[in-house]
Amino acid sequence: MYAVISGDGSDFSSKLALFFWVSVSVLNLLLVSVPAVQLYEQAQEPLDALFKLYNRQVLQISAMGMQRFHMFVEQLTHSDISISGGGFFIITRSMLLTIASVIVSYFLIILQFAMEQNRDSPAGDAHNMTAR
Repeated sequence: MYAVISGDGSDFSSKLALFFWVSVSVLNLLLVSVPAVQLYEQAQEPLDALFKLYNRQVLQISAMGMQRFHMFVEQLTHSDISISGGGFFIITRSMLLTIASVIVSYFLIILQFAMEQNRDSPAGDAHNMTAR
């Protein structure tokens, strides 16, 4: 990718292939991640509703009912309904934003290296000397 961005022997077909590859990769990431994020957020909705109900103190139930309520909340709290990556991480909205920021940062670093290489090239020095 660095060679294509910096212009080292890259023609239109290689730039088109890079654009196609990046587009398909981003589309693949979105097609997997967005439904996983939606699943995780929808799985958290019952727990949020139960906490709101508990905080309003609308519940006027017996001690046995309160014990069952707490057990149900504990089950919802400790069992994540989500899609994970091999059990190593859970796909959430923040993870998706982290991946996007890493990709953008990587692209900007490569772009800066390409700009630095063009500035330090002999052709760039000749251009700077004639401009003085």
